[in-house]
Amino acid sequence: LNVLWNTGLNDNELRQIGKNIGADVPFCLMGGTALAEGIGEILTPLKPLPRMYLVLFKPEFGVSTADVYRAHDRTQASLAHEVPKESTPAVLSGIDNGDLDNVIAGIGNMLQNTTTVLYPEVQKIIDRLVDRGVKKALMCGSGPTVCAIVSDQEAAKKLKAECSGFSGKIYIGHTVLNGNFLLELRKRGEKVGRKKAYTYTIGKR
Repeated sequence: LNVLWNTGLNDNELRQIGKNIGADVPFCLMGGTALAEGIGEILTPLKPLPRMYLVLFKPEFGVSTADVYRAHDRTQASLAHEVPKESTPAVLSGIDNGDLDNVIAGIGNMLQNTTTVLYPEVQKIIDRLVDRGVKKALMCGSGPTVCAIVSDQEAAKKLKAECSGFSGKIYIGHTVLNGNFLLELRKRGEKVGRKKAYTYTIGKR
């Protein structure tokens, strides 16, 4: 929209607008590998990571994000003394040293314990994937989707095939260096109502 409407907003101005839409929007505007601080609007670019293949398991049921956050807020004070084995410093060290295994070992989700108490089936999915020997299995966001990190594309396809009895949906994906962005915009000449029509070309950085 910044390009389409010729607003001339710079990246910082877009991030300031974005954080009022959602805490993850500033990162999505920047893309790449980054450390996010504050509520997500303070971003520090990091070294790029090698491609990681992911298999996503989306159960048939949904979760209430509001309920998860309320439950997390009630319990986090009592858990404050516990040091999680997954941590941001471990991930940052792995990125800096180019050690993908350490990055994967350090990846965690602070909401996972809360969601799995409210929705035990999420933990069952994680446990089944761990038993299958994936590099890491953890919950996405506030759930209920679970992400399995595997070694390569063939391992991803094999895992999906082996889990064909899963009652929800399974998707294969991989990490990317950057998301899509507008490569080219051309006016087509004709008008749609009072607005001119455009042709877009979308690509990746």
